[in-house]
Amino acid sequence: WNLMLRAIKGESGTASISRNYVGVDVIASYQPILAPCGHWGLVAQISREEIVEPIRKSTNLILIAFFSSVLLCMAVSHIFALVFTAPIRQLHTATIALAEGDTGLIENMEKRPKGSRCGVFHDYMKDEISELNSSFWRMARLLNTHQTSLEQKVHERTAQLEDERERANRANHAKGEFLANMSHEIRTPLHGII
Repeated sequence: WNLMLRAIKGESGTASISRNYVGVDVIASYQPILAPCGHWGLVAQISREEIVEPIRKSTNLILIAFFSSVLLCMAVSHIFALVFTAPIRQLHTATIALAEGDTGLIENMEKRPKGSRCGVFHDYMKDEISELNSSFWRMARLLNTHQTSLEQKVHERTAQLEDERERANRANHAKGEFLANMSHEIRTPLHGII
């Protein structure tokens, strides 16, 4: 009623928050109306809830959109991180396995289809990591070839040494028999002389 009385007195303005005649918090604007038949006033009001509710909904919607965007960005960046670091992780795993002597890894890597050796984009990207990966696998194959060659040479040399040892044992045995026979042949005539 206070605002209506102001409007009838000829004042105009806006009350930020006041209570209407029912006791509800409202924002009201009042204006006098000049009429020939008396003093009139107009009071327009809107409840505080009608103003705040759309703001609250918009705020909630903005917060939901913001956090959804953040989660989506985190998920996408995590996926990209996994895809782009896969070659490095594979190379790291292969390096450790090769350092521990796992040569079966080389055969397994050779059996994989092209494109699965260094992540998803191996065949399409030519970067430092792909070059490092290719160089590593060339080196690993070369090491495997050398190791196989060395094992073959060791096996051959071991067989040769075994043959030589056997021949040396036979020669030693023949020498022993010869010396025993010679000793007997020399002692027999000496016994007759003595």
